[in-house]
Amino acid sequence: MDSNHVLRRSLLGIPANEQELIADAVGSAADEVFFDLEDSLPPAEKETARSGVIEATREHEWDGTILSYRINGIDTRWWHEDVIEPIEAVGDRLDNLILPKVDAPSDVKTVTTLLDSVE
Repeated sequence: MDSNHVLRRSLLGIPANEQELIADAVGSAADEVFFDLEDSLPPAEKETARSGVIEATREHEWDGTILSYRINGIDTRWWHEDVIEPIEAVGDRLDNLILPKVDAPSDVKTVTTLLDSVE
C-alpha cells in the first residue's frame, strides 16, 4: 500500500526552518511529518526554509514516517521554487506535496504541470 492509502493516526507539522523541532520530529511517533513553507514562516524566511526541507530529508532517518511538505499558495511569488528546489534535491524521499488554499481545479493542474516537468 503506498503512502496515499495509509491510514494516519497522527500528523505533525513543523516549520521547515526549525532544526530543533525537526530533530524532535524524527524521534516522535507521528505517522506523517510535514515540513511547512507556508503559514508558519514569515516572508523573510520563506526562501531559505526550502533548504530546511532538503536538509531534514537528507540528514535524518525517518524509519517509515511519511514525509510531506507544504508549499506556499500559487498566488504567491514563492510557490514555483517551493516545488522545484525540494523535488530536484530529495523528491525521491518525499511522499507528498501539500498545496494550500486551492480555489479551483486549475490550481492543482498548474502545480501538477510544474511537478511533472521537474520529476
